[in-house]
Amino acid sequence: IITSLRTTIGLGAQLNLYIHQIYINTTFLNGDLDQPIYMEQPKYVKDIKNPDYVCVLKKTLYGLKQSPRIWYYRLHQFLINKGYKRLKSDQNLYTRHDGNHILILAVYVDDTLIISIAVEHIKMDKEELAATFPIIDGEPFTTC
Repeated sequence: IITSLRTTIGLGAQLNLYIHQIYINTTFLNGDLDQPIYMEQPKYVKDIKNPDYVCVLKKTLYGLKQSPRIWYYRLHQFLINKGYKRLKSDQNLYTRHDGNHILILAVYVDDTLIISIAVEHIKMDKEELAATFPIIDGEPFTTC
């Protein structure tokens, strides 16, 4: 993925494209579980009346082995529904054609680069993502 990120940033700089970075906050807490997962009560939050009870998780947690896979699947489904296509050569790169404009998304766990020739398209893309996921908007890169 690092090679893809470098290549994508290099392409953006070479073609004088706008490159924006966003961070999806609490990434692994955004995954919906498709099967029940049980865990012991955390030791500092134990139910005194029922200390042998277990918790049934409704969402993924940090540290859960399934969390990265479930998170990536949710993000992938979101992007596909928004008209993005995943590259066959790199599953972390997505493209979407919007008229004469192309948007490129480079995803690395919870960091995403959005690259386009038009900053308006990047803003719209950020708004779509922010409507579903809690994002932290990074500073745009300059491509001098």
